[in-house]
Amino acid sequence: MHDRGWDRALLAGVLYFLLATATITLTANGTGIAVFWPANAALLALLLVDDKPRWTSVLVAGLIANLAANLVTRGVFLGGLLYGAMNLLEVALAAIALRSKLGIASLIGQPRALGTFMLWAGLIAPAASAAGGGITAALVFEQSFSDAAMTWYLADALGLLIFTPAIVAVLRGELIRCFAAASLKRSLEFAVLQSLVVLSAAAVFFAGHKPLLFVLFPFVMLVSFRSGRLGTKLSVLLIALIGASATLTGHGPIVMFANAQDQQVLYLQFFLAVLLFTCLPVTAGLGARNALASDLVEEQRALLERTQELARKAATDPLTGVFNRAGFLKAADLAMKNPANRPMWLIAIDVDHFKQINDNFGHQAGDEALIWIASVLRATLRHDDVLARIGGDEFLAMLPARSEQEVRNICTRLVTSVSTSPRLLQGKLMPLSISCGGAPARPDMAIEALMQAADRALYEAKALGRNRSLLAA
Repeated sequence: MHDRGWDRALLAGVLYFLLATATITLTANGTGIAVFWPANAALLALLLVDDKPRWTSVLVAGLIANLAANLVTRGVFLGGLLYGAMNLLEVALAAIALRSKLGIASLIGQPRALGTFMLWAGLIAPAASAAGGGITAALVFEQSFSDAAMTWYLADALGLLIFTPAIVAVLRGELIRCFAAASLKRSLEFAVLQSLVVLSAAAVFFAGHKPLLFVLFPFVMLVSFRSGRLGTKLSVLLIALIGASATLTGHGPIVMFANAQDQQVLYLQFFLAVLLFTCLPVTAGLGARNALASDLVEEQRALLERTQELARKAATDPLTGVFNRAGFLKAADLAMKNPANRPMWLIAIDVDHFKQINDNFGHQAGDEALIWIASVLRATLRHDDVLARIGGDEFLAMLPARSEQEVRNICTRLVTSVSTSPRLLQGKLMPLSISCGGAPARPDMAIEALMQAADRALYEAKALGRNRSLLAA
């Protein structure tokens, strides 16, 4: 655990230094504040994805990396130290709020989560650090406090809003799991849609000669509908990088609006803010809708399983696990309507002298006897035979597609299997036997009539001395 904490701190320091150095070099004028600041997003993401965050080591690593980046790119110590302190204040404030309110939930997966994320990462945390950043810019670099504070706020807010969800998705392995679970068709669709976003952004910012920024919105919306929040995160990130590269090199529609670079940066920041506040709510809304649909499907599945379980229990004898009377009547009715089941026989089965078992050994022994006899019946009959306990010690077995000789042999096996296997019930060796009576189903014969015919054959078998079977003529 200790080593893991230092690994996390090392990752935080390296990420922060690389992102800060690259951002200052590529998007700042050497002494000013960057267009957007993704380094803080890396720190925030590391704090959000760790179940037991090593905040102290991560934040200290970020402070050291910030100071190093400012020394390398700007050659300043005091300004870098003050900038670093403000950045850490921002990251810590956002992390505390988001961890306490969202836990490890997705930042933009649901409207409520998105609103919380935008409030703290897009407003409160960067605004709290913007004042200190503006003062530092005014005192150390002799810039306008208001301009520096506004640029700082927009840069940090955009950095957190654009980069944090994407880095969190990478650190949590969401992208890998998404592609691993997706089919080849869905993966290709994802790649094609992101390629369209890149091509359209490149055309608007580099090849276009008219302010056609609105062209990008339909592509991002399409990605939101087809690829969900992961696709939207990546699309917004790609547009931000392409737009910043074009604007800072003097290309694209943003340059047409203003000649001064600070105004161009401001317009670009406002455009990215509009893009974020337009697309991310759509993504969150779609995520909420999909989650609701998934919950409804799961509820319907659970309800269906519950209904099936209730139906099974309603048709099952709770003691022996075979059909009860209601379940048997329903199954037998379906079986008798199928011509492929002819000839069909019904066997009525009684446990011999069952009342004496209850009287002499108790009802618990009687229940054990019924359970065992039901298991013998199930083991002897085929899987497509219908077996039921219709009350007391009475069982019924419907045998489809059996000849008379087959039924006679089955009945003989049933009687022999029970009588030749004395059972130890309630600690006492107890002989058991059954009697069987079978009757064939005639065409258009009702199940009640067939049951009466099988009962008559059963009574004749019992009259002949029990422990035997008899088939009706």
